[in-house]
Amino acid sequence: MKFFHISTFDKGIQKVLVPHVPDKTLWEEDIETKRISVCSNIDGCIAGISLNEYMYNEGKILIYEIEVDENMEHVFSWEVLYEKYNVYDAPFTHEYWVTCCVEPIKVYEGIVSNVKKNKYILASNVYKEKIICELKRLGLFEENMLRMNVFEISNYSGEHVKEAVKNILKIQREEDNSELYRKVFGKNKLKEFDYMYTESSYITKYDLRIREI
Repeated sequence: MKFFHISTFDKGIQKVLVPHVPDKTLWEEDIETKRISVCSNIDGCIAGISLNEYMYNEGKILIYEIEVDENMEHVFSWEVLYEKYNVYDAPFTHEYWVTCCVEPIKVYEGIVSNVKKNKYILASNVYKEKIICELKRLGLFEENMLRMNVFEISNYSGEHVKEAVKNILKIQREEDNSELYRKVFGKNKLKEFDYMYTESSYITKYDLRIREI
C-alpha cells in the first residue's frame, strides 16, 4: 500500500526513514513507541503537522512516498492507534505507524500556502458510553451515533452536540477541604474541574505545489 510521510526542510532529505518518538505529540499520546507517522494521502499528513505550530499560512515541506504492506506486524492502523495508543485525532488524519526502517520510493518538495484551519475536540473513545448516555438525557442523541467514535460524535454532529460533549467531559473535582477553606478565607472555594478532552486546530484547506527531487 502506498503511504506518505512529511517533514520540514530543516531536517534535510533522508535516504532512509528511521522510526523515532516525535519531539511533540498529542495530549496523552504514546511517547514510548518509535515510529514513522504516515498517511495514505497527503491531506492527512498536512493535517498531522498542524500541531507542530508550523505553517500558519505558508510552509515548505518534504514529502516522502513509501510502499509497505499494511498487514505487516510493523504497521499499525489508525483504528489501533486511536484505541490503544491514544492518538485521538487518528479518525481525522487516518494516520498509520510504521515501526521499521523504510527507504522512500520518491521524494518531493512541497510548498503549502493559503492555509485554513478548523478546531476539533480530541478525547478518548472510553467516554463514548458516558457521552451517549448524557446526549440521550439532553435530547441530542441520534441513532447513527452508535456507529460513531468519540471523535466523530464530538466534531461531526453539529455545534450543539460539540458544546454538550465539552460539558460532559468537564468533570468537577471532589472538594475534600471545602469546609476548612470556608473557615480560613470566609468564603466558598471556587469549583475546580478536570477536562477530559482538549481542542486543537488542524489544517483543512490549503494549496500545494510539488515537484519531485
